[in-house]
Parts: sequence; C-alpha cells; structure tokens
Amino acid sequence: MGESDEGIDRFVEKLVADFSFGEDFLTFVRIEFEGEFIFRVLDELWLSTTSNRNRWTGDLSSFARTVRGDDFAELHSFYFEMKGEAKHYQFVTGSACVDVIAYTPPKISLHS
Repeated sequence: MGESDEGIDRFVEKLVADFSFGEDFLTFVRIEFEGEFIFRVLDELWLSTTSNRNRWTGDLSSFARTVRGDDFAELHSFYFEMKGEAKHYQFVTGSACVDVIAYTPPKISLHS
C-alpha cells in the first residue's frame, strides 16, 4: 500500500469502478485496472465544456471507449512517453466520466 498524508494515498495499485445500469443497483459492470495508471473522475457536463471533441478519435457513442486527442491525455503526455503502449480509456454515464490512462487494458465483468 502507498504512503499516506492526511488520508490520501500517493500510490494506488488497483482501481475498481462499478457502474450500475438498473434502478435496483443490483446489476452493474465492474471495471478494474491494475498496475500503473493515472485517473480522474468528473461530472460529464464539465467534461463536455472543457474538451475539444473535434480532436477526438475513437468510438464516442459507447459507454466504454478509448480516446485520442483529449486534453486530459495531453496534460499527462509524459506517461505516454514513458509507456509507449499506454491508452486513454473513458467511461461515460449520464452523470459522470471516469478517465484512465493505463499501460494494461482493464478487466471488465458483469454482475447481477
């Protein structure tokens, strides 16, 4: 586990995000990243007003997608230089967006 200052971990070894698609919250998709990654979670409205979608490539119509040309990735270009195979993954719901830049692809599972 990473060192901690005031309850904030500096090093996280695993990221797990659950996305519910039903009103009962019993059916959900779990996305897991292990190893080295950079991530952020933000309101989708904020994302759509600060990113230049005209520069994006990839399938932008799905909930889970890979993206190139986004401002978040440009701010972390050093990671792409260090990890040439890194990809920018984006998971978008009606109320939030999770951006992850990772060297290894996520594990995705459906739970019900």
